[in-house]
Amino acid sequence: MPLHQPLTAVVLDIGQAYTKVGIAGEPAPRAIVPTVLKIHGHQDEPLLADIFETPKIDKKLLIRKLKTFFEYLYFKFLQVNPKNRRVIVCESFANPTVFRESIAEVLLIHFSAPSILFAPHHLLTSYTVAADTALVLDSSEYESVALPIIEGTPILWAWRSAPLAGRAIHRQIQTFIRAGGLMQTQDGNPVKITEDLPHSVIQDIRVKSCFVTEHGRAREIQAHKLAQWEAALKREKGVEAQISARRPTPPPDMVYPMGGQGRLMIPGLVREEAAEILFEQDNDRLSLPTLVLDSILKCPVDSRKALASNLVLSGGTSMLPGFSHRLLSELEDLVAIEERYKPNKHRLPDWCVLDLQPPEFQPEKPAAMKSGRKSLPYLGSSGLRTSSRSSVGSVPRNSAAVSALAALRLAQAAKK
Repeated sequence: MPLHQPLTAVVLDIGQAYTKVGIAGEPAPRAIVPTVLKIHGHQDEPLLADIFETPKIDKKLLIRKLKTFFEYLYFKFLQVNPKNRRVIVCESFANPTVFRESIAEVLLIHFSAPSILFAPHHLLTSYTVAADTALVLDSSEYESVALPIIEGTPILWAWRSAPLAGRAIHRQIQTFIRAGGLMQTQDGNPVKITEDLPHSVIQDIRVKSCFVTEHGRAREIQAHKLAQWEAALKREKGVEAQISARRPTPPPDMVYPMGGQGRLMIPGLVREEAAEILFEQDNDRLSLPTLVLDSILKCPVDSRKALASNLVLSGGTSMLPGFSHRLLSELEDLVAIEERYKPNKHRLPDWCVLDLQPPEFQPEKPAAMKSGRKSLPYLGSSGLRTSSRSSVGSVPRNSAAVSALAALRLAQAAKK
């Protein structure tokens, strides 16, 4: 046993809302803190707001923020010497290059870290469940990203992302409360809310009160909204209309204390419908379930079954009650209803010819016909042949002739 063993590395997972920090080999992070800069006497400033909300990033300002933030992590929570510990940074592969360069400059120059490893957190998430092939859906604060992992390799061309995450729910709650929220003052009188609530209050409401409703109730809610919209259009034209679809009974209301200001009345409608924006398709027919299915369809055919059977969820938004159950129900419903996700019966099979046996059952060199006359080399049990000037030899599987004849055979099958 060596007298000197190297110290384990520091692990930094800088999330969009929270940062996890700890030491490699320990069972849990040493601290989970908000990704904000705590400035004495001032309001907390978000660390990553410039990256996701502004088109241009000020690198010098970002480096100053990272220095302050890393000092806060190292000397308050980790309490280790940064010069003696290697660093593993868990990051999204979609992070801008300037953000990665700023982290490296701060850790290597300012803190004199021995080395840095940037690891994609989608890949690390699949390691936690011991799956080398999985589809990882990360639904965090600003966006949701679906990335397939096949045999331990991220398939970058199949990734899909959408701004359907915690901030979308945040805006929905703010809109609902501004439209019909009431504040009960200390004297007991309800007062209508006219100003936006602080971000910390909305985030606390989202965590403590909101949930994802079940698939059946969601369909009834959407039918009721559609009936309301159609009735409003008819009334604009001067035609009397009634709402045909009934809305299911909403869950109980919730009272949220606002300190000395009073109590905020949160309707059950807000609690149930705030997260529906994640599953309702927009004008581009985009939602969280379509992200998953579109990502799977971009992958090789032989890996889709393994990806569909290993769906791994990560991120704070995925921890909403009922999220995983609703996502699974939506996926099953989309596959059964949407034409773009139904299997195409008239498409070419995996080996490019309609009724050939799989490649593992085909002979490597097809047998030739008898010599002495012009003949067609045998290509398999289907009877599909192609002309050849030579009586001996084979046609490559990926040749233009085979592809053309396969397309012709497909057209004949479609007519039948």
